[in-house]
Amino acid sequence: MENKFKNLAENLAYLRKANKLTQSELAQKLSYSDKTISKWENGDAVPDVETLWQLSKFYNISMNSLIEDNLKNKLAVVAKTKESNWTTNRIVITLLLASCVWLVAILLYVFLRIFADKIVWTLFIWAIPACSISLLICNALWGKPIFNFVALSVFTWTLLLAFHLQFLSIINLWPLYFIGIPAQVVLILWSQLRIKKKKRLAKQNENESKEGQSNE
Repeated sequence: MENKFKNLAENLAYLRKANKLTQSELAQKLSYSDKTISKWENGDAVPDVETLWQLSKFYNISMNSLIEDNLKNKLAVVAKTKESNWTTNRIVITLLLASCVWLVAILLYVFLRIFADKIVWTLFIWAIPACSISLLICNALWGKPIFNFVALSVFTWTLLLAFHLQFLSIINLWPLYFIGIPAQVVLILWSQLRIKKKKRLAKQNENESKEGQSNE
């Protein structure tokens, strides 16, 4: 029984910190004092059954999990499995959208080839910037900023390439590529600003976390 009380105290402290809450913040959410929270985490007091149920609902785990040994590692395994599954789903969705773009390009090519007797191979060139847009949208939802830079760069240069090749027989549009140079410079500077901002926010959150722990 003593081990269960010890596990409970350690698990409550771990769950609170994992959710990035101070003892005062948790106390406000549960309508308790921060001293009571401190007693629970130090093993000086034990929450009643109703409070344990409230805590389990708050942390979205079972009541039995609150007294389990090695809860930190078990939750880490569960979180890693969920993240792995979610990563797989994101990759599948991204590839599905990209495949839809190429499918549309192929259908248009086949339609024009059969019914209009035209060979519009440039459709496949236009599919590249279109595909870049779909990848950019997906990455903006759940990806990393560096991939936004790559997708935008590919979009910029392939869009210029598509215009050049589309009207190659009418007019020489090779000067269009000069537009890509300042556009690429803007993308590089923008990505650098994003990286610096992300680092600054991460450092700020780290400092706030340290201040919160020192206030406990």
